[in-house]
Amino acid sequence: MRNLPILIVILLFVLGCGNSTSVSTGNAPQSVSGVRRVNINQTKTFDGLDVTVGEIALESGKVTVGVTLANKTKETLTVYPDQGEIIIGKSQFESNMFMATGDLGGEIHAGVEKRGSLAFIGDNIDTATKQIDLRLGKVYGG
Repeated sequence: MRNLPILIVILLFVLGCGNSTSVSTGNAPQSVSGVRRVNINQTKTFDGLDVTVGEIALESGKVTVGVTLANKTKETLTVYPDQGEIIIGKSQFESNMFMATGDLGGEIHAGVEKRGSLAFIGDNIDTATKQIDLRLGKVYGG
């Protein structure tokens, strides 16, 4: 078991607005209207698991994060990012696993890549924030 928590601190910069709440997982940006979209496209590695945050969409009551997970090891890794948290300012929001897209959680076999989005719901989400802490849990090795 690997106990290294996955913590990604992302500094956000102002971007234009677009038209839906779907987000990019790191390939191509999508456009959204009435939603503040931030193109991140940064990858961090935790115990052989590459975590790429593609894009973040902030709107009143909801934050959507596009994520790609890639297992770069020769073993099966297990992670549950759809049970993570996001910290915006002084507020913490839990991931809503029923609003997530894709199949991000569970086992990721050697060489496999998973894509999807995580949804965080809550009141008083500061959509003008400059920093978000995304905590996706622990990576467990096989």
